Amino acid sequence: MGNPKQKWTLEEEEALRAGAAKHGTGKWKDIQRDPEFNPYFVNRSNTDLKKSFHGQFLEFIYCRFL
Repeated sequence: MGNPKQKWTLEEEEALRAGAAKHGTGKWKDIQRDPEFNPYFVNRSNTDLKKSFHGQFLEFIYCRFL
């Protein structure tokens, strides 16, 4: 069953984008463990980070080219 989904906050999304810019995409554990970003991802797994980033990216691409 797992835990119920929690909507991402604007602060979490911004921290995720900044973390990806700093560490690169695919470095989800590094982003999660970075002291600069860790406080934002206490209740998020590295898989959560990956899924959210890919969702944000796809949403951006979809909206951009419609």
